[in-house]
Amino acid sequence: ASDVYKRQPEDLIVPLGESIDLIEGLLEQLPVMFADNKCVDSCFGPALTAAISLMTPVGGKIVASVGSIPTLGEGKLTARYDPSLVGQPKEYTMSVPASDWYKHRSLAASQAQISIDLVVNGDAHVDLATLAPISRYTSGHIYRYTSKTEEGFTKQMERILLRNTAFESVLRIRTSSKLTAPNFFGHCFVRGADLLALPLCDEDTTYAVQLNVTEKLTSNVAYVQFALLYTTSTRERRIRVHTFRLGVSNSPAKVMNGLDELAVAGMMTKTCIDMGVNNPIAVAQQKTTDRLSAILKYLKGKVQDRYLNQMLLPESLKHLPQILAGFYRCAAVRSISALDTLPDDRVASMSLFMTSPIESLTSMFFNWLYIVYTPKEKQVGSDFHEAPPSLSSLRNDCLFLMETGFVVYAFIGKYVPPQVLEAYGLPLRDPLQSPVEYNTCPFTEDELVTLSTQYRDTVDRFQQIASPCQVSPLEVSKHGQTTKFLQACLVEDDAKPAVSYLNFLTALYKKAQEK
Repeated sequence: ASDVYKRQPEDLIVPLGESIDLIEGLLEQLPVMFADNKCVDSCFGPALTAAISLMTPVGGKIVASVGSIPTLGEGKLTARYDPSLVGQPKEYTMSVPASDWYKHRSLAASQAQISIDLVVNGDAHVDLATLAPISRYTSGHIYRYTSKTEEGFTKQMERILLRNTAFESVLRIRTSSKLTAPNFFGHCFVRGADLLALPLCDEDTTYAVQLNVTEKLTSNVAYVQFALLYTTSTRERRIRVHTFRLGVSNSPAKVMNGLDELAVAGMMTKTCIDMGVNNPIAVAQQKTTDRLSAILKYLKGKVQDRYLNQMLLPESLKHLPQILAGFYRCAAVRSISALDTLPDDRVASMSLFMTSPIESLTSMFFNWLYIVYTPKEKQVGSDFHEAPPSLSSLRNDCLFLMETGFVVYAFIGKYVPPQVLEAYGLPLRDPLQSPVEYNTCPFTEDELVTLSTQYRDTVDRFQQIASPCQVSPLEVSKHGQTTKFLQACLVEDDAKPAVSYLNFLTALYKKAQEK
């Protein structure tokens, strides 16, 4: 496995249009070719080396799939998942790479203009923390599909192959005097102080840039320029330049009111994840919360005495506490004793937050429940009502939907009539398990058809929100039962050591009142 045999590039790399039949035939034969294979070892390292070597003359994208930890040849790893570290201060050590072998391969790939998307399939531990650099330094993506989310894999692969893509890209950031860009966040290789190497750049990728003011700004405007040099799929070399004019003001109120809430949230979540890689998760959470507390303290010192006992935030940041409270429930920085977060899940979630547009992540922050059936009110033809994300909202005679980012969760009350479940295409229950009065549906057949259409449209809308970065399959609860994952997403309830949104606000208020 250390001496990989490979064909010449011109023997295997062919125009897609001319060889589509052969490629489709190969894909159809692959499951049959290895159906009787009894070897459970993985030589992912040598296979990756061969793929990079094969594509070095031409560059492009590699979509690498792994379902078990590499055990043969170069880059082999040993399982290091330790359940005793979960929830402990040293838990973050399992999210640190065990070796630099895959990082070195990624740098060689980046230099050859090769980007690598990593798809992790199955529930097995693969030490994703060590494998992740092959995507992190080549401007690639990481996708993890477990037995619960595997339904979304086909659509995600279609998205990978069909989305708009730029090749052989470099991104340069220039600023006006007295501004610097010391930090970059995202999957890229920082080639210079202001230059990012991006072997491949697609429409689903974002990058964050931190700007520092080195000296007092005397002008009333500042400029930031982004220049992207790339090659199109038709082999045209192009450059795209965006120049932003930023206003400069000595009025804190004007600056605060001009903030973009989602941009601020995106930067705070990225810096929190960056701290969580080499520090305990609790420390990263606390430092991020302290930044929000500092904003509240500053505002408290600028208001009139009659407002001193209130927690004030400008209109531009009014949802920021709620975003952080929801973010702390996500796998990237989650610390919930009742729900173990596997290291591979944490690393995959970290990658998702680092690369995805913040707009597509909002469903992970605002986990509202939607009542898609209730016998007490006819919602036919109108938007479904929202309910606070709390266990107290889950009634057994109702049907709820919740978009969590990774799955669209359907909670079925154990007394929902079978006619409703059948119209919605959900699993039926045994009518004998509920009182007789709950087996009759209060709606007509036409009303059920309209409601079921609204229900499917709502599921589609939820899936579209996260679609650029994650395909969210529908997960259906057992009748009247909740899962640990659902309970962890209910931000109005405590999930120790994570606190409810109300308690989070209370802690923020007390911190802001400190002198």
